[in-house]
Amino acid sequence: ELVKAVEVVQPDILINCSAYTAVDKAEDEQQRAFDVNALGPSNLAKVSSKLNLPIIHISTDYVFDGRKLDGYFETDKANPLNVYGASKLEGEQLLAKGCEKYVILRTSWVFGMQGNNFVKTIVGLLTRRNELDVIGDQLGKPTYARDIALVIGRLLEHIDSDKCQWGCYHYAGKDAVSWFQFAKYIADCAVKENYISSPVQINEISTESYGAPAARPSNSVLMTDKIEALLGVEPSDWRNAVKLFF
Repeated sequence: ELVKAVEVVQPDILINCSAYTAVDKAEDEQQRAFDVNALGPSNLAKVSSKLNLPIIHISTDYVFDGRKLDGYFETDKANPLNVYGASKLEGEQLLAKGCEKYVILRTSWVFGMQGNNFVKTIVGLLTRRNELDVIGDQLGKPTYARDIALVIGRLLEHIDSDKCQWGCYHYAGKDAVSWFQFAKYIADCAVKENYISSPVQINEISTESYGAPAARPSNSVLMTDKIEALLGVEPSDWRNAVKLFF
């Protein structure tokens, strides 16, 4: 059915943005997570191979275990800590096994105007609370959704001109921060942009004290050298994007 649907649309390329992203919920809904994040890309790979269509697939920093002291490159070994990460990694592997013309684009801490994300959550809480507790011992790179879209656009140009080198790439924000530092910046912007009238107290807490069902990597910083060299793009300017958000 998927092949028939694609044949009706007759696209030049497939871009898979769909995913099961409820990290904690995935611990209890393992089958659903793997159906969406692993079986889904596997089916798309079959379509890609059968119809000779290139595919761009969005993946995640959570394929890594976070034990590395510095940032992760595409060549580093993946070792997910939770069901979500494991399902996304299996999706990558099945895609790479099932077709030849693919780009796996790993990204991290994505936020934008649409959908559920950290920035929207913090912004909402700032209007309802005088104090927030935010985890300070997980490190990553926030990434603006629009910047990811622009990078995909550049990838399309490369694919169209037969310049693309198939494989895995990382794209993420310019600077690494903790969730606590990210929340502090959002709160500061909210005051400067007159979104809230007075500062909200942000407290730094540990992952252990937060007690989430799913384990998370303490360091999921993605290094973007490879895609910068291929496309001539810069890392996502997430600080400016947060200002634009307001």
